Amino acid sequence: MAQVKASLKVFTKHQLPKDSSWHFHPEIEFVLVLAGHGQALIGDTVGAYQTGDLFMTGRNLPHHYVTRETERVHFLIVQFNGRIFDHLPEFETIRQQLQLAQKGLLFSALPIAIRDRLIEMPSLQPTEALFALFEVMHACSSQPSLAVSSLSSATGSHFNRYQVRLQKVLDYINRNMASPISAKAIADQCAMTLPSFSRWFRQTLNTTFSDYLKICRMEQACHYLMTTDLPVNRIGPLVGYETLSHFNRTFKAAKQCSPLAYRKRAMHPD
Repeated sequence: MAQVKASLKVFTKHQLPKDSSWHFHPEIEFVLVLAGHGQALIGDTVGAYQTGDLFMTGRNLPHHYVTRETERVHFLIVQFNGRIFDHLPEFETIRQQLQLAQKGLLFSALPIAIRDRLIEMPSLQPTEALFALFEVMHACSSQPSLAVSSLSSATGSHFNRYQVRLQKVLDYINRNMASPISAKAIADQCAMTLPSFSRWFRQTLNTTFSDYLKICRMEQACHYLMTTDLPVNRIGPLVGYETLSHFNRTFKAAKQCSPLAYRKRAMHPD
């Protein structure tokens, strides 16, 4: 349950696939990935997330952290009212960062000190938690970050329509990862013609459906390579590739290495 602390909420969340959905809210949000792996959909952009990543999303920016199969992902979430930084001139750098967060920010090389400060926030008293937020915001303002979206916010009725449709697409992919998936089959699920679906998907996520499906399959393959000892010739079919040659070729194009090399690097990063 969320702990309400005046101007901010701090809570942890163990998320299964059924628990996640495409949404937005008026609060600024930090999401720290404590453990897990999946797809981050932020605004109109698709990317991977992994343990240690920190995302910052601005007011009303649509976002969705997709969890694959039955994997449980552990998040730390901090939500706060950005207006607490509105007036003091000392917060000017932070206000600039909040403006950048309107399109989403990813901090993928987070210093341990910032991570530890975030992790201790749920155990702090309200005033202490607020001061910890100031420290985190100040520290993040000097850290390298990547803007992740060209979309900055959503409006109610328009977003509600595309939320329902996009959720159908994500759920279908998640249920059928090991099977052939065609854009036509999903267009039918959404009661759309194939050209209309293809155009809508590209406008919504800034990528084609086939490219997004490939991203999903490759990230799930990476998950299997890192967390299981399954041989490569068994992982390919689990993510929708019937032949080993097709899987190896697609994986190498996406990750610039073979599946076996990826596993070796993940197991022995040094």
